[in-house]
Amino acid sequence: VTGTSATVNVYVALNRKREERISEDATPFLNAADFGVVADGTTDDTASLQAAVTYITTKGGGTLVLPAGTIKITSAISIGFSQGWKIVGQGKERTTITQATNNTPIFRFTESLIHGWGIYSLRCTWATQQTGGGANPNSVAIYFDGPDSSTMFTFTLQDLLFQNGYRAIAINPAANQIAVWGTWIRDTVFGGSLTGAALRLQCNTSVGQPNINLDNVYIDAEDATEPSIQIVAGTGVNLRGVEFNKGLYNSFVQMEIGSSTAVSLLNCRSEVPEVSTAGTKTLWSFPNSDVVAVGCQIAAPVCAGGGIFRAIVAGTNGRLSLFGGEFNGTRSDGGSLVPYNADNLEAVFNVQLNGGWLRNIRTVLGNVPMPRVDTSFLQPDCTQTRGDTSVTLTSSDYRYQYFNQTLTANRTITLPNTGLVDGIEFHVIRYAGTPGAFTLQVVDPVSSKNYTIASGTKGFARYRAVGSGEWLLIDAGTFP
Repeated sequence: VTGTSATVNVYVALNRKREERISEDATPFLNAADFGVVADGTTDDTASLQAAVTYITTKGGGTLVLPAGTIKITSAISIGFSQGWKIVGQGKERTTITQATNNTPIFRFTESLIHGWGIYSLRCTWATQQTGGGANPNSVAIYFDGPDSSTMFTFTLQDLLFQNGYRAIAINPAANQIAVWGTWIRDTVFGGSLTGAALRLQCNTSVGQPNINLDNVYIDAEDATEPSIQIVAGTGVNLRGVEFNKGLYNSFVQMEIGSSTAVSLLNCRSEVPEVSTAGTKTLWSFPNSDVVAVGCQIAAPVCAGGGIFRAIVAGTNGRLSLFGGEFNGTRSDGGSLVPYNADNLEAVFNVQLNGGWLRNIRTVLGNVPMPRVDTSFLQPDCTQTRGDTSVTLTSSDYRYQYFNQTLTANRTITLPNTGLVDGIEFHVIRYAGTPGAFTLQVVDPVSSKNYTIASGTKGFARYRAVGSGEWLLIDAGTFP
């Protein structure tokens, strides 16, 4: 083919054929390459990718398939009101979208009620590592930036990798009336080169954000400068298999979910979080939230400078229950490892505290609420019959100590001086038909509050542990 006219005719014919392929309603899958996406890492694919995304989001949905390779863009890909569409790469190690312009989103959602969509199997990154905050808050991969009172709902983000950005998934911080709900974030990795949050959904508490789900998520927080997960006003916030790794937490927490109800953590884990300065530090914070944590782990915190390291805290009228789980690690800087604390600490069931983690948090936090139920140290509510003998108790002995025989000598029952847990009790009862002409003395080796049931007398004494360093005689008397 020669000549300008012939060249134009060939181009028009090829372009018509491409449009026919794209418009075939019987084929719900569209190939981004048909819109001109090259994915060679050098060509600016912004216009081509925007055309493909605009088509899929404005023509009633379908699936846009991205090619393997690196799709270079230089401005944000804008998504307006739409529903029922998917963008799918060839895998997060094979398809990469690289934003070449600093302080610029990758996908920007600009309207309200965008719903029923999903982004799958690709990597989102920037050509250079982004810093955020202040005048640079816009390096966000999935950026919800609609008008005031916008809602983004019912969508899935799966098999994704986020790197080099400031925040990965976030609401515009200047638009706190935007709400996100009905979302699933699955099988996703937030890389260590993120300098801000993996997920930041902070909105006005009057708006509300129900049904937020994270499932099988890994967060490398090595370069983080703010909490990796930030959620406000959630209802039904579910984190399953979320793992945090590394991070320096001198001035911020690793996760903060505030003013939220029905928050559940299942098999979540934080590994080697670090603090390097003195003071009271918190890792997972749930202010004014209702939280149940099942099978969670805090492993090997690295602490320096002294002070108090608190792992899971539900303050400001927060409520916390722990079921199972494990806390590991020690510290040699003179500081304390506090596993949990809450304004309302409802229950602690079978939590393993290994190394230097404190069982009795009052030893460092003062008069704070203790769990209403703690089956890790639930004392057997049973009776041990002692007869005519002296006894030295351990903290694992039964609550009721019953001397039911005539004493033939002065006897003693000595309370434990190690392993004390706040709230455990011992009830010493002397009740024999013929008590005998000898005394039964309860010996308190910790705080010297001894009590003697006189010879020839039936009586009782009730002791309760206060913290881990004192016995309190709370009741005593005789029987007729």
